[in-house]
Amino acid sequence: MSKSTKKRTRYNEAVLAELKKKYPFDRKYLLMSIRGDRTSENALKIKEEYEKADAAASAVIKAKIESTNNLN
Repeated sequence: MSKSTKKRTRYNEAVLAELKKKYPFDRKYLLMSIRGDRTSENALKIKEEYEKADAAASAVIKAKIESTNNLN
């Protein structure tokens, strides 16, 4: 039997942890909201906040790498 070719999506665990603190939902519901499996008002808010926080975290990481490269 061959391995599955389905790729797993990786989520920013730090952002998920903060969303878990903010909202009284299970991790499973948060992930379903981010994927778009849930379309309630809260799910849309969760998805929007995740996308913003993930983009901000990526920008900070990129800026840190660039500033480290400029020092060398």
